[in-house]
Parts: sequence; C-alpha cells; structure tokens
Amino acid sequence: MSAFAFFLLSFFGIFHSIIISLILLVYCLHNKRLLPRFYVILFVFAGSALAVNLPFYIIGGFNFVSYSGILSDTGCIFGFSVFSLLLSAVGLFFVWRYKKKLYKVYLLMIILLFFCFIAKSLFVYANLIVSILAGSAFYVLYVKKWCLKKLRGLALLVVFCGLLFSVISHCIIISRLPPNDELVDCLEWIDVNTDKNSLVFVDIPNIYFADFWSGRSIVSSDYSKLWKYSDLDSTEEFLSIKNIDYILVNNDLIKTNVWDSNGLYFLLNNAKTFKNRYDNGYCNVWKYYNIEDLDG
Repeated sequence: MSAFAFFLLSFFGIFHSIIISLILLVYCLHNKRLLPRFYVILFVFAGSALAVNLPFYIIGGFNFVSYSGILSDTGCIFGFSVFSLLLSAVGLFFVWRYKKKLYKVYLLMIILLFFCFIAKSLFVYANLIVSILAGSAFYVLYVKKWCLKKLRGLALLVVFCGLLFSVISHCIIISRLPPNDELVDCLEWIDVNTDKNSLVFVDIPNIYFADFWSGRSIVSSDYSKLWKYSDLDSTEEFLSIKNIDYILVNNDLIKTNVWDSNGLYFLLNNAKTFKNRYDNGYCNVWKYYNIEDLDG
C-alpha cells in the first residue's frame, strides 16, 4: 500500500522525491526494523521519480529559481515567519539535551535548509520542522512551573498573539496575489467579445488565468522578446507567424521591468496596426490587424 502511495508522490518532482526519501530514511533509522521495507520503497520511489521527471529536466534543464528572501513577514510567498523562527530557536534550546538521540533530525534540518534555497516550494518541509520546534517551545512554556502565574499567562498570550498576527499578515500578502478582479473582468470580456478561434498573447505569470477565464487559445513563447521589440516590421512579422489576434497588457509588466518605453509600449500607438479594444485601468486588450485584415 505504501509503495503505491510513494509511487504517486514521485510525480511531484525530483527535489520533492529526494526530501521525502530523506524524511523516510530518518524515520526508518529510528525504527531499524523497517529498514528492509525502506529499501524496497526507495527502489520503487526513486525509479518512478527518475522515469517521470528526468526526461522533463533533460529537455527543459534544471531551472533554479533565484531566491530573494526567507521571511514571509517581508512579503515572501515562501518563507518563515519571524515569530515562528524565534519560537523555534527557543524550542531547539529546550530539545538540545536530546541531541545524541536527535542528531539525525538535526542533519535532516540542515539538508532541508540547503535544498530550500534551490527550490522555494521545499519550504513546506522546512516549515514543518520549524512548526514542531515552535510547538515544543510553546508546550514547555505551558507546562513549566512559574513563580508568577500572571506572568505565565501574559507570556503565553504574547506567544499566541505573535503567531496569530504572523498568520494574518501572510494571509494578507497571499490575498493580494493575482488574479485580481480587474484581470478577471478583462479575461471575461475576451471570452464574450472575441471570436472563439482567436489567439491571445499574454505574459507568462498570467498564462493559466487567461486560459481558464478567457476560454481562448493562449500563447506566451518569446514573451520578453516581443515586449521589447522596437521595430514595427519585426513585430508584425512575429505576430503574423504566431497568428496572434489580441495582446493582453497589464500594469504588472511595468513593475517587473518587462516594458520598454521604446518597444512594444511605443508601437501600440500605431492606430493602423493596433487598436485598444478594452481598458479598465489595470488591463488593456489590444487587437492586432495584420496586412490581410487591412486589405479585407
């Protein structure tokens, strides 16, 4: 049964498979009677993970995402809460006496932190350890005898409020992520007001949103090249080859420095080639008219 479950988990990616294997290894080293079973599971798990994911990495390459921070309170989607880190440090202090028994767990923590800086999504595993240590600190503070009971209650209240506010601040950050209402309205307009066979060009972060709400075929290959095109002939050639009918533009392109004031941003003002069909202050939909359309 577990072999089938781990076979399904191998579809999540090679890095996830490595981390899960390490966690499983630590558990089996703690219960050595399970080691023979672990070798069987590892064979199935590693074989399926390589068979499923390795061809993808060979074709597309290993894309290591550059990391800009580790604190979720500063706006990072993946990261640690400052308060949780402080509380986990206290928890590590409390469990340090068991270092001879838990040295395998400590080694796993170091490996997890290393992999987290390679793939952001692996922070979910590191956060699990941080949460356990933070929970240990909270439990020790709760059961420990205090000379001043009021001080004990105040300290626990501060800890609880700190954790609660950290969660709320991160929820606010996540709630501001796209898609926002303006983007959804724009994509729904495309669904209602454009031909079903139209091809829409969007920036990469909005591919899946556009595919879901617009109901149109989406293209985004060579997106950075198109946004910076400054020659109208080259731009028309690119759009004609890709058979692109509409271009979706949003304010995030400016924030991510994709826009070039001398590139497509300037060319869109050519009324003979482009026409602004929709504008809600955040999104713009531009219709591209190729030579054949103009002749017709």
